[in-house]
Amino acid sequence: MTEGLARVKAALEGTLQSSHDRAWTMHADFYTAPDLLALEVEHLFKKEWHCVGRVEKLAGPGQFMPYRLAKEPMVITHGCDGVIRT
Repeated sequence: MTEGLARVKAALEGTLQSSHDRAWTMHADFYTAPDLLALEVEHLFKKEWHCVGRVEKLAGPGQFMPYRLAKEPMVITHGCDGVIRT
């Protein structure tokens, strides 16, 4: 386990010992640890649905919209068959 993930794990374990009426903020490593981002990408971003925009942006066949999720470029398209897909 990397140092960043170890700090994140320790911070999470520390919350188990706190009372729920005490406010706290996430440790900076929750937002900056590259290993935590890699875990989120693998176990969350790649496995769940994501709202990428409103259907009105792709109102007609042939329309498209670029999108980027976790540094992965995508194109959302409205096909000639009426189906919106990536």
